[in-house]
Amino acid sequence: MEIKKFARIRFTRSMLAPLATAVFVGCGLGGPTSTESPPAEATALPLPPAVAAAVPGPVREERQAHSATLLTDGRVLVAGGYDRSLYTMATSELFDPSTGLWSPTGSLAQARAEHAVTLLSDGRVLVAGGRDSGYAPIASAEVYDPATGEWSPYGSMVSRRFGHAAVVLADGGIMIMGGQVEASTIGSLVEGVDALASTETFDQNARAGTPAAAMTQGHSGHGATALADGRVLVAGGLRVVMPMVAAGAEVYDPATKEWSLTGTMIRTTHAHTVTLLPDGSVILLGGFAGGGASSSAELYDPSTDTWVSAGKMSAERMLHSATLLDDGRVLATGGTNRRGNVAAAELYDPATGTWSPAGDMAGGRARHTATLLRDGRVLVVGGSDASTEIYDPATGVWTSSGP
Repeated sequence: MEIKKFARIRFTRSMLAPLATAVFVGCGLGGPTSTESPPAEATALPLPPAVAAAVPGPVREERQAHSATLLTDGRVLVAGGYDRSLYTMATSELFDPSTGLWSPTGSLAQARAEHAVTLLSDGRVLVAGGRDSGYAPIASAEVYDPATGEWSPYGSMVSRRFGHAAVVLADGGIMIMGGQVEASTIGSLVEGVDALASTETFDQNARAGTPAAAMTQGHSGHGATALADGRVLVAGGLRVVMPMVAAGAEVYDPATKEWSLTGTMIRTTHAHTVTLLPDGSVILLGGFAGGGASSSAELYDPSTDTWVSAGKMSAERMLHSATLLDDGRVLATGGTNRRGNVAAAELYDPATGTWSPAGDMAGGRARHTATLLRDGRVLVVGGSDASTEIYDPATGVWTSSGP
C-alpha cells in the first residue's frame, strides 16, 4: 500500500476561531495555530474569595468538546474541553440542580479535550485520552472523586487516542474504541490518515488498558452504545480522516470477543449521535453526510440487524446532542449546519415515530453537552459560550440554569 505524504495547511487563530463549533470530532482540527506556544493549560482567573464558592447562572468558562457527567448525588461535573480561543482546558466545575449554583472543583492533572468519560460503579468519574495542551493525542487516564473534589492520575490506556468512545460492559469492564492518533501539528491537515480500528478494555482495578479485538474498520468521531443484550454497537464516524471517508456500523459480542458488520446503514455519517431506546433499538441522528449536515434519522434493530428510517428532523444538525428523557422520548439540541449554529430543539417519540418542536434555546450552540438530571430536566452546557440552559419536558420551556 502506498504511504501518502503529509500535506500541511497553515491557519491563523483568527481564521480558525469561526470554525470552533464547526470542526468535526476527531478530525484533527481542534486547536488554534499561531506563532506563539500555547499555555500548558487554560485556566480562569481566580475569583475573589467572596464569590469563589458558588455562583448562579452560567458556568465560569466558555468551553466545548468537554465532558459532563451526572454524579450519584445529583450534581453535574463538567470537565476539560476547549476554551473560546481553542486552547485545551484543565478546569472543572460542578452544577447543583437543587440550588441552581455553579462551584469550582479540582482541576485535571492534564488539560484535555475530545476525551472519553465514564461514571464508575463507585461513583467516581474516569476520563481517558483526548488531546493535551499541545493538541497531541494522549493515553493517560484520571479519576475524579466527588468526596474530595480532586482528580488523580489513574494509569493509562494502551494507545494514545482522541475522538474515541467508551462503553461500560456488562461485566463492569470499560471498552474503549477507535479514535485518531495522528493528530499532526497545530493547524495542519494530514492527508491519508486512517482512523483507529483498535480497541482495548480498561481495568478499573489494574488502572490499565488491555488490547482487545480490533474492529473491522477504523472509526473516529463515531457513536457507540451498549445494547440491551450486552453487545456493543459502533456506528459511523470516519475510517479515513483526510480525505474524509465514512465508516459503517458493527457490533461487538463479548461472548465471542469478535466484531461483525451490521446491516447497511441508510446514510454513513460522522459527528452524529446514537441513543439506546427503551425497546432496545438505537436511534442515530444527523451528522455530516453527503457534503453537509444532515436532518435524517434512522433506527437500528439489533434483533433483525437492520436499519430503517426514523423520519427527518426539522433542522440539519451535526456536532449536536441527543438525550433520552424519562418518558422515552429523545431530545435533540443544537448542532451546526451551513447556516450556522442551531438554536432549535426537537423531540422524537418512539411510540408514534414522529418529531415535534421543543422550543428554541437562547442561542445556537454545537459541541455542547446535554445531561439528564434526576428530576427529568435536561442541563445544556457550553458549545458556543458560557451560557447554560435547562429544558423542562413537563412544561416544554427553556430557562437559564441560574436561580
